[in-house]
Amino acid sequence: MDDYLEPLNINIQNQLVWISVPNFEFENIEIIISYFSTDVNQDGIWDVLDIVLVVGYIMNTTILSESQQTSADLNEDGNINVLDIVEILNIIF
Repeated sequence: MDDYLEPLNINIQNQLVWISVPNFEFENIEIIISYFSTDVNQDGIWDVLDIVLVVGYIMNTTILSESQQTSADLNEDGNINVLDIVEILNIIF
């Protein structure tokens, strides 16, 4: 199949994502959507400042709110640790 270069139309309403592709018919399609939660310091940008907060939390020098803890546990294993820092690095880079 040739590369498809026409733009997708994406509409998000009430946590539903509608995707339409003009002039294209699908038989079987798999769509994978990755979603990253709110960043740890909640400034809207995943960056080194989020890593600093997570490292501080791991070292017991920083207190995170419940929502920050949820954001910091990126691999959703119930623990905030170096594996979550690796996930943050993957988002940033």
